[in-house]
Amino acid sequence: MRGCKRYDRKRRKGASVANQLNKLTRHFEGDAQIGGGNETLLSIGQMARLNAVSEKALRLYQSKGILEPAYTDEASGYRYYTLGQCATLDMICQLRCVGFSLEEIAETLKDSDVATLRDRVRDHVQQIETQMHELAQAHQVGGDLLRSCEVYLDKPPCNQLMLESMPERRVLEFPLSRVETSEPEGDGAHAMGAWELNLRFVKREIVERELPLSLFRNVGCIIARDDLLAGCIRYDRAFVFVTPAFGEDVFREAKRIPAQTCLCEYIDGVFTNDGRERETVELAHMLEECEKRGMEPAGDYRGEIIADSPAFLYEGREMLFKMCLPVRLKDQPTWQMPVQRDVMGSWRGLRGTAADQASLFHEGNAKGR
Repeated sequence: MRGCKRYDRKRRKGASVANQLNKLTRHFEGDAQIGGGNETLLSIGQMARLNAVSEKALRLYQSKGILEPAYTDEASGYRYYTLGQCATLDMICQLRCVGFSLEEIAETLKDSDVATLRDRVRDHVQQIETQMHELAQAHQVGGDLLRSCEVYLDKPPCNQLMLESMPERRVLEFPLSRVETSEPEGDGAHAMGAWELNLRFVKREIVERELPLSLFRNVGCIIARDDLLAGCIRYDRAFVFVTPAFGEDVFREAKRIPAQTCLCEYIDGVFTNDGRERETVELAHMLEECEKRGMEPAGDYRGEIIADSPAFLYEGREMLFKMCLPVRLKDQPTWQMPVQRDVMGSWRGLRGTAADQASLFHEGNAKGR
C-alpha cells in the first residue's frame, strides 16, 4: 500500500511538471516573428521564467556583452529572445557555477574555441579542488575548536588516574631545543616561558615545510621514554594530531602511533596553587604510581591539549590537557588492556561501571591536589 502511495505521488508530480510545460508552450505560441520567419520570440520575462533566471540577470548579461537579445523593439525598447539562445544561457549558467567571472565568460564565448574552454575550465576545477581542501581543513579545525569549547564547559574528572586503551593515531612531530622542565619543587614559570618560545619555533617550521598553518593548534609535548627511565623529565619534541582532512601528503608524512594502553589523567591548569608547573608535579606522581603497581613506561609520554584558553580570548595560556603515558606490566611486557576507549577519553563513561572495568585504580586513589 505504501509503495502504491509513493508511486501515486511521483505520478502526480510528473503530471504537474508536464502541465507546466504545456502551459508554457501554449503561452509562447503565436508570439511575434522575426522578419516574417517562423522562429518564436520570447519576451525577457518569458525567457527568464523558462530558464529559471531573473530578468535582472538577463539585463546584466546584455550589459556585459554576454547575451544580446535577438531582437529589440525600437519603439518600445522591449527585448526579445529566441529558443535557440537558451543553449547559450545554459552554458553561461554552467560557467557561472564553475566560478567563471562575467568577464571570463564574455571572453570564452567570444573565442568560441573548445580547447580554450577546456583549459579555462581545468584551471577553475583546480581552484575548486584547492578550496575544497582548505574547507576540509577549516571544517576539521572548527570541529576541534567546537569540541574544545564543549569539553571546557563540561570538564571531565580531573586529577584522577585511569587506564585507557588508546586507538591508533597519526601525529606530526617537531624537534624542540630540549627544554628542561622545572623540578616538582621549583618555579614552573621559566619552563613555561621556554615552552611558549618553542611553540613559535614549531609554527615557523610548519610554515617552512609548507604545511597547512591550520595544523598549528593544540600543540602537545613529548618526553622521551629513555629520559623518563633515567629520571630526566624534559620536553623532547612537540606534536599535533593529523587526520586525512589535512591532505594525503601530510597524512602519509605523519608518524603512526600504535594502539597503546596508557595511564592517563586530565589536568585543568598549567600551574599548581603554589606556582609549580602542574604537569611536572603530576608526571612525577604518575611515575611513582607506576612503580607501586608493578608497571613501567612502554613508550614516550605525551601531553595532549584538550582545550587551550587563548581560543576563548583569555590572556596568557591556561590549558585543560590530558597526560598520557604508555605503560606495561614489568613481568608481562606484551600486556595490553582489552578495553577500548575513545580518543577524547569518553570521559563521561568514567562515571559508570565501564570505568571500574577500564581502571585499575579505585576512587580512594584519586589525588586531590
